[in-house]
Amino acid sequence: MLQKVFIASEGGTELREDVTLDDAAAAASDFFDRIGGEDFFRRLTRAFYERVAQDELLSPLFEGAWEHHSKRLADYFVNLYGTPDLLSAWEPRVLTAHTRFVVSNDQRLRWLELMREAGGDAGAPERELADFIGVMTIASLDMTACSRGAAIARGQRIDRLGNVLSAPDGEAR
Repeated sequence: MLQKVFIASEGGTELREDVTLDDAAAAASDFFDRIGGEDFFRRLTRAFYERVAQDELLSPLFEGAWEHHSKRLADYFVNLYGTPDLLSAWEPRVLTAHTRFVVSNDQRLRWLELMREAGGDAGAPERELADFIGVMTIASLDMTACSRGAAIARGQRIDRLGNVLSAPDGEAR
């Protein structure tokens, strides 16, 4: 039995207590079907990375290879929601990928904005898109925390918005 879990539901997220992993997996599987399944997530990630490639704030975080990023993120979502493998949300490779750079609050919010736009273009039903963005909002905070923790471990100073104030050698930016 899980103690507490956030469930995407009714256009938002809600905290539920005493949910089993099987219950959470069933909710994820149902969500996967309602939002459009694997085809939706492939369309979503293609539309998202098309936007990121043109975005001055986010594109520097990625090293091009937009098709590669699109496929990898789609595979992740399909595994997470379609299998469903809810524990894969905390896969070390996913967290590690966000430790190579510092994610600022502006970048996190822009990421969510582009994901929401891409979801609309990919044909997500509005309620399911709202559920998805609710979950992505929570996930984006976790990934931002990973990036900032790694920056601090490297010796970088950052402000509360995630802006780098000094390089690891202590030199001001």
